[in-house]
Amino acid sequence: MPSHEFSPKTTWIKLWIAWGAVVFVGVLIFRVLLSVVGEREAERYVGCQRHLRNDCQPSLFWVLAELKTGQDGAGTAVNNTEQKAIPPLPEPIETTEATSTKDYTSFYRDSDTAPVILSVTPGSTVLSEDGFYRGKPGSTIAVNAKVEDAKTVTLYYQWIASSAMPKKVAEMKKLPSGDYRASFTFPAANQLPGTLEVRAVNAKGETASLTLQIAGNQ
Repeated sequence: MPSHEFSPKTTWIKLWIAWGAVVFVGVLIFRVLLSVVGEREAERYVGCQRHLRNDCQPSLFWVLAELKTGQDGAGTAVNNTEQKAIPPLPEPIETTEATSTKDYTSFYRDSDTAPVILSVTPGSTVLSEDGFYRGKPGSTIAVNAKVEDAKTVTLYYQWIASSAMPKKVAEMKKLPSGDYRASFTFPAANQLPGTLEVRAVNAKGETASLTLQIAGNQ
């Protein structure tokens, strides 16, 4: 009978090759998972910084990426995770009482197919040179918005000194003209200045937001 010699060297080579293949495949899978999770966490971070989400507990990814969160309101990503591009700001908001080129605080869309907020008009207010729409505390105004491709449009208010999430004011009603409207009552002077946000969501859950600064009459 032919004899088969046992070669420890050959066996170890085979084991090392098998182990190397396992490590290589594992690294590939880890990189794919890290990319997917990283992109989702980056999007969540951006949404939280813009007060568009409630699930804003910092994750391990945020810590590893050195993303600052909290009450300072600032954050910097030092990792190379690719984030969705935020489209440029629209043209200045249409108003009947304001002509400033800085009549918005921020404009945000979380995708290219998110709703488009064309304009927001806070009636019975005056836009001052410091960028605040000013009205009389306790007075009620009509806020009109021109929005495309939205399923719901909601109005929010946040006192500028508060770290809480913006407070929902009302669902904006769609008018026969296609515009959206809601009433807003200026808070007391000790709850001003603040931000007034129009937030639009489409059927796929994609979001657009436009935020204005408001204050009491000087």
